[in-house]
Parts: sequence; C-alpha cells; structure tokens
Amino acid sequence: MKGVPKNDRKRKTGQFRGPRGQLAESIIRAAQDEFMSRGFKGTSIESIAKAARIAKGTVYLYFDTKEEVFRAVSRQFIAWYLGKARKAASSPGTTEQRLAAVLDAKFGLIHALASRSPHGAEIIDSSHGVSGDLYRKAEREYVKVIASVLEGTAAAPEQAAWLVFRAADGSERAQASTKEVRRRLNELAHVLVRGLRR
Repeated sequence: MKGVPKNDRKRKTGQFRGPRGQLAESIIRAAQDEFMSRGFKGTSIESIAKAARIAKGTVYLYFDTKEEVFRAVSRQFIAWYLGKARKAASSPGTTEQRLAAVLDAKFGLIHALASRSPHGAEIIDSSHGVSGDLYRKAEREYVKVIASVLEGTAAAPEQAAWLVFRAADGSERAQASTKEVRRRLNELAHVLVRGLRR
C-alpha cells in the first residue's frame, strides 16, 4: 500500500480520512448505484471501479472484496435511516404520528428503495447475509428510538418497542406500493399505541 498515507489506510484505522477518504466515499456512492442497478450478484469490483471512473486497483486500496464494499454501503444506509428515525422521534406531533414517522424512516424507506430496483429482494437478502451483524446491531439502536417515542405511553417502553419492531419487520418485503406500505405502517402505529394505552 505504498503511497497511501498511513492514517488513511482502512486496514489500520477502520475509517477513511483525508483527500483519499473522499475517494473512498466516491467508491461507496458508485457501489450503491451499482448494487441498485445490477444487484449484489451482478456487481463486481470492476463494475464499481468503472462507475466511480477509477482503476480497479484503486478500489482494492480501500476494500479487499465486494462484500467489504457492500458492508460500507450498509453502514452508510444504517447511519442514514437511524438519523431519520431519531429526527422523526423528536419531531412535534402525537405519539402515533411520531411512531409512524419512525417506522417509515426504516421500513418505508427500505421498501421504497427496494421497489425502485429490479434487484430489491436480492439486495435485502444480501443485506441480511453479508451485513447481518451490522443490521442486528442497528436494530437495537432503532428499538431504543422507538422506545423513546413510547416513553410515558407504555409501562415497559423497551419491551413495547420490540413488539412494535417485530410487528413492522418484514413490511419492506410487502408486495404492495410504497404508499400502501406507508399507510399500513401508519395504521400499525395507531393500533399499537392505542392498545398500549389500555
């Protein structure tokens, strides 16, 4: 890895910094587009490099395998939806409205993204396989966000949050329009919060 500043080597730090960190971000953005248009199986390091308009070897300065690139894309997606969920949880509105917005921030967005790609189901399956550990860790953070919305509504907010999470889980795979999935998530939030108050 000659020529790559020591503080920029992902193998040493696990993070991308400096000018070359910007190149890593470009690779991740190109990879996201490739995975959406070609699916996990149809994407290669070569196709990612071509999409990023760099040499194939440059990708290998940052990632050893296509799976590592996919995990980097997964990390960015997780950070994105958790950020949206936290914002939704702290926004003004009723408990039902905030809960519906939090559910939409994960399940609605995943459904919307998956339905835009002919490889949506494959991408979701690959996410569970290749990046499953990242998503399981993110689930715990996401459930904390749900629990923050349910605070004061449920006797045991974290247990109630897991119930809500499990009820919504899988909605991203529904064979319905994104609008219909979002409507179902709204209904789910309304029914669950009403039930928790009894």
